[in-house]
Amino acid sequence: MELFATASIFLVATLLMTVFFHVRFLNQYSKNQPIDYRAVRSGNWSDLTIWEIYDDGKWSTTSSSPNSSNATVFIPMNITIDLNQNVKVNNLFIEEGGSLNMTSGKVTIVKAFDQGLLSCNGTLKLGSSEVDGDGDVVVGSGSSLYCQMMSGNKVANFQVTGHKSICAGVRYYTF
Repeated sequence: MELFATASIFLVATLLMTVFFHVRFLNQYSKNQPIDYRAVRSGNWSDLTIWEIYDDGKWSTTSSSPNSSNATVFIPMNITIDLNQNVKVNNLFIEEGGSLNMTSGKVTIVKAFDQGLLSCNGTLKLGSSEVDGDGDVVVGSGSSLYCQMMSGNKVANFQVTGHKSICAGVRYYTF
């Protein structure tokens, strides 16, 4: 009987701990839910008027530009964004016909819940800026990558140290 009581107490304690940790995880996740941003017109990254945020099932104006390790950012067709500050995002999608010109600043791709991605199907112009972080990089077929030439006639490098997928047909340019 004593063994049964001890086993029952252990089982109840295990169940309570499991429930506690799951509730704690869900509360933490709900506080840090991913935030989706999309550009609605060309301009500087820091310009609040070019961004919309997805909230409560619809796109609406936002009071901040994307700069959060749990943000997903979409740059759609016919939109050119000039990066002029350091930013952290979870996912960055440059859609076909969209452009990101990194005139200054740095983009850090941060993995959250085992996901973090820079996906370029449009144009990425690195300038003297850099993309950093622990996310993955996918460059789609037909994309254009512009890398600034270093000193003299040395060709600039495009280096990815993490997971990468660079499709055939990507056009590389130096300037």
